[in-house]
Amino acid sequence: MLVTAFDILFFWVARMMMMGLHFMKEVPFREVYVHCSGAGLSGPENDKSKGNVIDPLIMMDEYGTDALRFTLTALAVQGRDVKLSEERIEGYRHFINKIWNAARLVLMNIDGMKELPGLPRNPEKLMHRWILSRLQQVVRETREAVEGYHFNHYAHVLYQFVWHEYCDWYLEMIKPDFYGENATASSLTIHRRQSIGTNPHPAPSRHAVRHRGDLAEIGPPPGRASWRHPSRAFEEPRVDAEAEEQMALIMEVITGIRISAER
Repeated sequence: MLVTAFDILFFWVARMMMMGLHFMKEVPFREVYVHCSGAGLSGPENDKSKGNVIDPLIMMDEYGTDALRFTLTALAVQGRDVKLSEERIEGYRHFINKIWNAARLVLMNIDGMKELPGLPRNPEKLMHRWILSRLQQVVRETREAVEGYHFNHYAHVLYQFVWHEYCDWYLEMIKPDFYGENATASSLTIHRRQSIGTNPHPAPSRHAVRHRGDLAEIGPPPGRASWRHPSRAFEEPRVDAEAEEQMALIMEVITGIRISAER
């Protein structure tokens, strides 16, 4: 596969193809990914003379490498220029912090655990069945998105699941279980932590590598923080449409009550 920009398709890519066929008698590449171009804040293109260029090194120092990488991934819509701004990078830094804080919450409440309890095949509580089912949908969607080069959709699915389902709902619902001897809750939260730590990779790669070290002493090693991590395998038996439907109704009712109370 060749990764290139739109403006050199004819001047470079087409000639590479023709030269490869003529001299080597074979196709040099079967796929060409045309990535986005960086548009300036006040012009059609980034131009140092116009002063509309954002220095990535400065952004990494200010907001972190993971935030910049995830921002670029989220904005990588095919056929559209990326209008990168500092405000967008700052916004996705909040997302990286959200993952980090969720990780600290889980690890803080399993401190001292020497062995990871086995993941139950059929958890009884609705919230556990729901999050396991939703994770399978996310694993499938993110794999399809990456393999189809729809990186912005990959980032969008992860953002919605991690922030608005795992953090906003699941972690809040299982907090009471942290204060008891609930092996199911401990097993599921660590399993979800492994999945959430590896599924965003390779966008926030530094976070994924750090996550691997945090869990190295609990249960079996989580393995390499890579796209082929076992936690990204789709498990059809864990898809529970009934649990998803029931949780959707509960979330809708609670959200409606909150909105009414704020008026």
